[in-house]
Amino acid sequence: MKKLLIIIMLSHTICADFNTADLHSSFWANYNSFGNNPKTAFQWYKKYLTKPHLPGYMYRGLLHLFKKTNNIRQIISLMPVIEDAFSDDTEMQLLFVQSLQQAGMQKTADERILKLLDKVKDNQEVAFHAAQIYIRRKEPENALKTIDDYLAHAPGRLNNFVFYFLKAQINMLMNNKEEALVQLQKSLDIHPSFDKAWLMFGLLQEQMGKMKKAIKGYTAFLEISDSPIPYIQEHLLRLMFKQKMAEAQSQHVTINLTCFEQALLLFKEKKYRKALDKIDDCLTKEPRDNDSKVLKVQILNAMRKNQDAIEHICGWIKADPNNSLWLELAHLIATQQKMEQCLIDNFRTLQAEKPHHLYISLYLADLYARTQQPDAAIAQHKRAYQQTSDTHMRAQLLSHLAILYYDYNKVDQMANLAKRAETLPHNFAPLHNVVAYYYATKGNDISRAQQFVEKALIKEPRNPFYIDTQAVIYYKQGKFTQAQHLFEQSAKLVPDEPLVLKHLAKCYIKQNKQTLALSTLEKARIHANVNQKQQLDTMIRSLNLSLA
Repeated sequence: MKKLLIIIMLSHTICADFNTADLHSSFWANYNSFGNNPKTAFQWYKKYLTKPHLPGYMYRGLLHLFKKTNNIRQIISLMPVIEDAFSDDTEMQLLFVQSLQQAGMQKTADERILKLLDKVKDNQEVAFHAAQIYIRRKEPENALKTIDDYLAHAPGRLNNFVFYFLKAQINMLMNNKEEALVQLQKSLDIHPSFDKAWLMFGLLQEQMGKMKKAIKGYTAFLEISDSPIPYIQEHLLRLMFKQKMAEAQSQHVTINLTCFEQALLLFKEKKYRKALDKIDDCLTKEPRDNDSKVLKVQILNAMRKNQDAIEHICGWIKADPNNSLWLELAHLIATQQKMEQCLIDNFRTLQAEKPHHLYISLYLADLYARTQQPDAAIAQHKRAYQQTSDTHMRAQLLSHLAILYYDYNKVDQMANLAKRAETLPHNFAPLHNVVAYYYATKGNDISRAQQFVEKALIKEPRNPFYIDTQAVIYYKQGKFTQAQHLFEQSAKLVPDEPLVLKHLAKCYIKQNKQTLALSTLEKARIHANVNQKQQLDTMIRSLNLSLA
């Protein structure tokens, strides 16, 4: 290997003097390089890299191999020799940029990106890097212009959500909060499950004093993110308490302000024991005051007495079953503090006393699903379905039920659900999509699958999961090129979704693109749960055997 690296660093004059034997060596070098056999690949490259005259394109596979094996310095040493051969090749220019960055030559890399930007206006990676360069240089106007130029040359691409998010960040740095929100909304319109956009949305709305919208943003972030930030969880809880107290005060609830203010002051000073005693005194005088109840929960939460807080809230639910505030607070505390089972036990007691309470059924359905108790979750979903006549809510419940049936392989129940969904007069896109997915996979009715996915895509044409379902339909029809195109779109929008990546890998396999399939499966495995990893490992082993 050392000898080879010394040879590679030698300067060559580029010309097209290349014979059949060299082409043969080049073929096998590239084959082994992209087949994850670097040692064998290097041996084949040796066979012709000692030549004094090489065409530049013959270096492509070697450069990729150097990148894969982290031989960054070898790439940089070759750049002066092969620069002209790859001057119009954006892919290779970006490889050079990445190598320069890894070697700590950021200024040189930046200059190369900006030069490349003049040639290619519609390349996403070039535009993104250029915008970041201008941000680092504190040139926000140039960064915005770069992004706008890119969007003008590449409109309608599904992964443009990243650029609108970047525009929001730049406007935020320039203190243009209203414009930042406009750009964030564009990002979320394309990618509704983009967690970082929801986090920024919450932050901006809070800075602008719009607490309800801030709560919406932080809540969406915590629901979507795989790794919620504990500080955000605590901050959201405090914000909700603050908002609920403000709402109660705006309704002119009669309370002993002096007592309440004293308790609030003690709480802010972190004198939690005294604050709790004071708020209990307030509730003795005004037992129906919601402000004092909310503050008591906040104090208990700060004291880490979350079980006490849940039990108090459940008592208030029993006394005031029509107030959704208590259900919301109990659910928030339980899910953020990993106390779902405690809340389940309390809610089951409440349900026995109030068997027709719809929202207790809904929250229990969610809690059982979160704690992987599928039979109980299914039972509560069905119970809630019978307790409501609202068509939209029934459609939501059927959509959630369908996911449970799929996750736990309850095929017969899914078939019955699909029939029921067809008779329900609704326009709820997630239910259309899950029914389409059923007919495309388990139901073996491609025609019906197509009808339902079209309904979902009319409502949300850029939803990655609906795009994935359409791709599955193409896959089932043997239209692998069309399926691959859509699977790749979906994977760009949700790059950490194992099922989408698995679908894409299977499509690659059907087209004899085993190396691509293998790398896609390995990426899916990083984000998979235990059961998914077992399936993926089986596929990976089979592919490795076929490539051996």
